Amino acid sequence: MSIELGTNAKRALFEDSYKAAYQAMGPDLRPYVTFREQMGVDTYKFRTMGRGMAQARGASQSNLNTLGVAHGTVEATVESWYASELTDIFDQDKTNAPQEIPALAKVLAGATKRRETQLVIDALYAATIAARNQVGTGSDGLTVAKLVAARAALKANDIMETPTLLLTEKQEADLLALTAFTSADFAASGGATTGNVRQGHFGFNYVLVGTGRDEDGLKILSGDDRTIFAFVPSAVGLVCGLNKTEVNYESASASWRSTSMLRAGAVVIDPLGVVEILCDE
Repeated sequence: MSIELGTNAKRALFEDSYKAAYQAMGPDLRPYVTFREQMGVDTYKFRTMGRGMAQARGASQSNLNTLGVAHGTVEATVESWYASELTDIFDQDKTNAPQEIPALAKVLAGATKRRETQLVIDALYAATIAARNQVGTGSDGLTVAKLVAARAALKANDIMETPTLLLTEKQEADLLALTAFTSADFAASGGATTGNVRQGHFGFNYVLVGTGRDEDGLKILSGDDRTIFAFVPSAVGLVCGLNKTEVNYESASASWRSTSMLRAGAVVIDPLGVVEILCDE
Protein backbone atom coordinates (compact mmCIF):
# COMPACT_ATOMS: atom_id res chain seq x y z
CA MET A 1 0.00 0.00 0.00
CA SER A 2 1.25 3.47 -0.89
CA ILE A 3 1.12 5.86 2.07
CA GLU A 4 1.83 9.37 0.81
CA LEU A 5 -0.72 11.14 -1.36
CA GLY A 6 -3.43 13.55 -0.29
CA THR A 7 -3.63 17.29 -0.80
CA ASN A 8 -4.36 19.02 -4.09
CA ALA A 9 -0.70 19.96 -4.37
CA LYS A 10 0.32 16.34 -3.93
CA ARG A 11 -2.28 15.20 -6.45
CA ALA A 12 -0.93 17.70 -8.96
CA LEU A 13 2.58 16.43 -8.28
CA PHE A 14 1.37 12.88 -8.80
CA GLU A 15 -0.32 13.68 -12.13
CA ASP A 16 2.74 15.54 -13.41
CA SER A 17 5.01 12.73 -12.24
CA TYR A 18 2.78 10.15 -13.93
CA LYS A 19 2.87 11.95 -17.26
CA ALA A 20 6.65 12.24 -17.09
CA ALA A 21 7.04 8.61 -16.07
CA TYR A 22 4.71 7.39 -18.82
CA GLN A 23 6.80 9.14 -21.45
CA ALA A 24 10.01 7.78 -19.95
CA MET A 25 8.86 4.18 -19.50
CA GLY A 26 9.68 1.89 -22.37
CA PRO A 27 9.17 0.61 -24.84
CA ASP A 28 6.95 3.15 -26.58
CA LEU A 29 5.63 1.72 -29.84
CA ARG A 30 3.46 4.66 -30.85
CA PRO A 31 6.12 6.20 -33.13
CA TYR A 32 6.56 2.88 -34.94
CA VAL A 33 2.93 2.00 -35.73
CA THR A 34 -0.12 3.70 -37.22
CA PHE A 35 -1.40 5.47 -34.09
CA ARG A 36 -4.87 6.96 -33.66
CA GLU A 37 -6.66 8.64 -30.75
CA GLN A 38 -10.40 8.04 -30.61
CA MET A 39 -12.56 8.54 -27.53
CA GLY A 40 -15.79 6.73 -26.72
CA VAL A 41 -15.53 3.70 -29.00
CA ASP A 42 -15.46 -0.06 -28.41
CA THR A 43 -13.90 -0.78 -31.80
CA TYR A 44 -11.89 1.21 -34.30
CA LYS A 45 -11.66 0.51 -38.02
CA PHE A 46 -8.37 1.15 -39.80
CA ARG A 47 -8.86 1.78 -43.50
CA THR A 48 -7.12 -0.44 -46.02
CA MET A 49 -6.62 0.05 -49.74
CA GLY A 50 -5.52 -2.47 -52.33
CA ARG A 51 -2.89 -1.95 -55.00
CA GLY A 52 -3.30 -0.72 -58.54
CA MET A 53 -1.32 -1.07 -61.74
CA ALA A 54 -0.93 1.67 -64.33
CA GLN A 55 -2.51 0.90 -67.68
CA ALA A 56 -1.36 1.71 -71.19
CA ARG A 57 -3.18 4.55 -72.87
CA GLY A 58 -5.42 3.34 -75.71
CA ALA A 59 -6.59 5.20 -78.75
CA SER A 60 -6.74 8.97 -78.67
CA GLN A 61 -9.76 10.29 -76.73
CA SER A 62 -10.85 6.76 -75.70
CA ASN A 63 -12.48 6.28 -72.31
CA LEU A 64 -10.25 5.69 -69.31
CA ASN A 65 -10.66 2.52 -67.30
CA THR A 66 -10.71 2.66 -63.52
CA LEU A 67 -8.34 0.55 -61.47
CA GLY A 68 -11.05 -0.88 -59.24
CA VAL A 69 -8.88 -0.54 -56.17
CA ALA A 70 -10.28 -2.60 -53.28
CA HIS A 71 -11.21 -0.69 -50.15
CA GLY A 72 -11.72 -2.31 -46.76
CA THR A 73 -11.30 -2.01 -43.02
CA VAL A 74 -9.48 -3.89 -40.29
CA GLU A 75 -11.06 -3.65 -36.85
CA ALA A 76 -9.27 -3.26 -33.53
CA THR A 77 -11.16 -4.03 -30.33
CA VAL A 78 -10.65 -1.36 -27.68
CA GLU A 79 -10.07 -2.85 -24.21
CA SER A 80 -10.19 -1.24 -20.77
CA TRP A 81 -7.22 -1.55 -18.38
CA TYR A 82 -6.27 0.11 -15.10
CA ALA A 83 -3.64 0.19 -12.37
CA SER A 84 -4.75 1.39 -8.92
CA GLU A 85 -3.25 1.95 -5.46
CA LEU A 86 -4.45 3.18 -2.06
CA THR A 87 -2.74 5.80 0.10
CA ASP A 88 -3.62 5.73 3.82
CA ILE A 89 -4.02 9.24 5.30
CA PHE A 90 -2.95 8.06 8.78
CA ASP A 91 0.52 7.23 7.52
CA GLN A 92 1.27 10.48 5.75
CA ASP A 93 3.82 11.56 8.32
CA LYS A 94 5.87 8.39 7.85
CA THR A 95 7.22 9.00 4.37
CA ASN A 96 8.61 11.82 2.28
CA ALA A 97 6.13 13.00 -0.35
CA PRO A 98 8.71 14.17 -2.91
CA GLN A 99 10.17 10.67 -2.89
CA GLU A 100 6.96 8.63 -2.57
CA ILE A 101 4.77 10.33 -5.17
CA PRO A 102 7.12 10.05 -8.20
CA ALA A 103 7.80 6.43 -7.24
CA LEU A 104 4.07 5.63 -7.17
CA ALA A 105 3.54 7.45 -10.45
CA LYS A 106 6.34 5.40 -12.02
CA VAL A 107 4.75 2.13 -10.91
CA LEU A 108 1.32 3.00 -12.32
CA ALA A 109 2.75 4.50 -15.51
CA GLY A 110 4.87 1.42 -16.09
CA ALA A 111 1.86 -0.87 -15.67
CA THR A 112 -0.28 0.90 -18.26
CA LYS A 113 2.59 1.57 -20.66
CA ARG A 114 3.63 -2.09 -20.70
CA ARG A 115 0.03 -3.11 -21.27
CA GLU A 116 -0.22 -0.80 -24.29
CA THR A 117 2.94 -2.40 -25.69
CA GLN A 118 1.57 -5.87 -25.00
CA LEU A 119 -1.59 -5.10 -26.96
CA VAL A 120 0.57 -4.51 -30.04
CA ILE A 121 2.60 -7.67 -29.39
CA ASP A 122 -0.56 -9.75 -28.95
CA ALA A 123 -1.93 -8.38 -32.24
CA LEU A 124 1.26 -9.50 -34.00
CA TYR A 125 0.93 -13.03 -32.65
CA ALA A 126 -2.77 -13.14 -33.57
CA ALA A 127 -2.12 -12.23 -37.21
CA THR A 128 -1.80 -14.84 -39.94
CA ILE A 129 1.64 -14.34 -41.50
CA ALA A 130 2.33 -15.87 -44.92
CA ALA A 131 5.13 -18.44 -45.19
CA ARG A 132 7.18 -16.08 -47.36
CA ASN A 133 7.25 -13.62 -44.43
CA GLN A 134 8.54 -16.23 -41.97
CA VAL A 135 12.31 -16.16 -41.51
CA GLY A 136 14.80 -18.45 -39.81
CA THR A 137 14.77 -21.68 -37.86
CA GLY A 138 15.26 -22.52 -34.23
CA SER A 139 18.77 -23.84 -34.88
CA ASP A 140 20.48 -20.53 -34.07
CA GLY A 141 19.89 -17.14 -32.50
CA LEU A 142 19.42 -13.81 -34.23
CA THR A 143 21.92 -13.38 -37.03
CA VAL A 144 22.74 -10.88 -39.75
CA ALA A 145 21.43 -13.40 -42.27
CA LYS A 146 18.02 -13.35 -40.58
CA LEU A 147 17.95 -9.56 -40.58
CA VAL A 148 18.83 -9.47 -44.27
CA ALA A 149 16.16 -12.09 -45.01
CA ALA A 150 13.55 -10.09 -43.08
CA ARG A 151 14.35 -6.93 -45.07
CA ALA A 152 14.26 -8.95 -48.28
CA ALA A 153 10.79 -10.30 -47.43
CA LEU A 154 9.48 -6.76 -47.00
CA LYS A 155 11.20 -5.52 -50.15
CA ALA A 156 9.73 -8.43 -52.12
CA ASN A 157 6.33 -6.94 -51.25
CA ASP A 158 7.50 -3.49 -52.45
CA ILE A 159 7.47 -2.22 -48.86
CA MET A 160 10.22 0.36 -48.45
CA GLU A 161 9.32 1.85 -45.06
CA THR A 162 11.90 1.54 -42.29
CA PRO A 163 10.95 -1.54 -40.24
CA THR A 164 10.99 -1.86 -36.47
CA LEU A 165 12.44 -4.98 -34.89
CA LEU A 166 10.96 -6.13 -31.57
CA LEU A 167 13.53 -8.22 -29.74
CA THR A 168 14.45 -9.32 -26.23
CA GLU A 169 17.76 -8.90 -24.45
CA LYS A 170 18.62 -12.43 -25.65
CA GLN A 171 18.52 -11.42 -29.32
CA GLU A 172 20.28 -8.15 -28.54
CA ALA A 173 23.09 -10.17 -26.97
CA ASP A 174 23.24 -12.29 -30.14
CA LEU A 175 23.75 -9.16 -32.24
CA LEU A 176 26.27 -7.59 -29.88
CA ALA A 177 28.37 -10.73 -30.17
CA LEU A 178 28.77 -10.04 -33.89
CA THR A 179 31.57 -7.90 -35.31
CA ALA A 180 29.08 -6.33 -37.69
CA PHE A 181 27.35 -4.72 -34.69
CA THR A 182 30.33 -3.80 -32.51
CA SER A 183 33.09 -2.79 -34.87
CA ALA A 184 33.53 0.84 -35.88
CA ASP A 185 34.24 -0.51 -39.36
CA PHE A 186 30.50 -1.13 -39.70
CA ALA A 187 29.09 1.73 -37.62
CA ALA A 188 30.36 5.09 -36.40
CA SER A 189 29.17 4.20 -32.90
CA GLY A 190 29.50 0.47 -32.31
CA GLY A 191 27.64 -1.58 -29.72
CA ALA A 192 30.89 -2.23 -27.92
CA THR A 193 30.92 1.44 -26.96
CA THR A 194 27.25 1.96 -26.04
CA GLY A 195 26.19 -1.52 -24.95
CA ASN A 196 23.14 -1.17 -27.21
CA VAL A 197 22.35 -1.97 -30.80
CA ARG A 198 22.64 1.25 -32.79
CA GLN A 199 19.35 2.53 -34.17
CA GLY A 200 19.22 2.27 -37.95
CA HIS A 201 21.92 -0.40 -38.17
CA PHE A 202 21.13 -2.78 -41.04
CA GLY A 203 18.06 -0.64 -41.75
CA PHE A 204 16.03 -1.34 -38.59
CA ASN A 205 14.68 0.54 -35.61
CA TYR A 206 15.35 -1.67 -32.57
CA VAL A 207 12.88 -1.86 -29.67
CA LEU A 208 13.79 -4.00 -26.68
CA VAL A 209 11.09 -5.94 -24.81
CA GLY A 210 12.62 -7.49 -21.68
CA THR A 211 11.87 -11.09 -20.72
CA GLY A 212 11.51 -10.16 -17.04
CA ARG A 213 8.30 -8.16 -17.50
CA ASP A 214 5.11 -9.38 -15.80
CA GLU A 215 3.23 -9.34 -19.10
CA ASP A 216 3.83 -12.09 -21.67
CA GLY A 217 6.18 -10.06 -23.84
CA LEU A 218 7.68 -11.84 -26.84
CA LYS A 219 6.76 -15.48 -26.46
CA ILE A 220 8.55 -18.79 -26.66
CA LEU A 221 6.00 -20.83 -28.60
CA SER A 222 7.94 -24.07 -28.94
CA GLY A 223 10.80 -25.53 -26.90
CA ASP A 224 13.39 -22.79 -26.50
CA ASP A 225 12.56 -21.03 -29.78
CA ARG A 226 11.28 -17.46 -29.48
CA THR A 227 9.31 -15.71 -32.23
CA ILE A 228 10.16 -12.03 -32.66
CA PHE A 229 8.82 -9.57 -35.22
CA ALA A 230 9.86 -6.97 -37.74
CA PHE A 231 7.12 -4.67 -39.03
CA VAL A 232 6.61 -1.34 -40.77
CA PRO A 233 4.41 1.48 -39.41
CA SER A 234 1.64 1.08 -41.97
CA ALA A 235 1.24 -2.63 -41.14
CA VAL A 236 0.21 -2.30 -37.48
CA GLY A 237 -2.52 -0.11 -35.98
CA LEU A 238 -2.82 1.11 -32.39
CA VAL A 239 -5.79 3.13 -31.15
CA CYS A 240 -5.97 4.81 -27.74
CA GLY A 241 -9.29 6.08 -26.42
CA LEU A 242 -8.31 6.95 -22.86
CA ASN A 243 -5.05 7.45 -21.00
CA LYS A 244 -5.50 9.37 -17.76
CA THR A 245 -5.08 9.36 -13.99
CA GLU A 246 -7.44 10.11 -11.15
CA VAL A 247 -6.96 10.65 -7.41
CA ASN A 248 -10.08 10.26 -5.27
CA TYR A 249 -10.73 10.00 -1.52
CA GLU A 250 -12.38 6.80 -0.22
CA SER A 251 -13.87 7.32 3.23
CA ALA A 252 -14.44 3.60 3.85
CA SER A 253 -10.70 2.98 3.87
CA ALA A 254 -9.63 6.49 4.95
CA SER A 255 -7.36 6.48 1.94
CA TRP A 256 -6.72 8.24 -1.31
CA ARG A 257 -7.03 6.01 -4.38
CA SER A 258 -4.76 6.85 -7.30
CA THR A 259 -5.65 5.13 -10.56
CA SER A 260 -4.24 5.15 -14.06
CA MET A 261 -6.63 4.14 -16.83
CA LEU A 262 -6.07 2.99 -20.39
CA ARG A 263 -8.48 2.14 -23.18
CA ALA A 264 -6.65 0.88 -26.22
CA GLY A 265 -6.59 -1.74 -28.93
CA ALA A 266 -4.25 -2.97 -31.64
CA VAL A 267 -4.50 -4.93 -34.88
CA VAL A 268 -2.34 -5.92 -37.82
CA ILE A 269 -3.54 -3.88 -40.79
CA ASP A 270 -1.40 -5.47 -43.48
CA PRO A 271 0.25 -8.87 -42.79
CA LEU A 272 2.58 -8.36 -45.75
CA GLY A 273 4.29 -5.67 -43.70
CA VAL A 274 5.05 -8.05 -40.82
CA VAL A 275 7.86 -10.62 -40.69
CA GLU A 276 8.16 -13.42 -38.13
CA ILE A 277 11.70 -14.31 -37.12
CA LEU A 278 12.39 -17.53 -35.23
CA CYS A 279 15.36 -17.50 -32.85
CA ASP A 280 16.89 -20.18 -30.67
CA GLU A 281 17.71 -19.34 -27.06
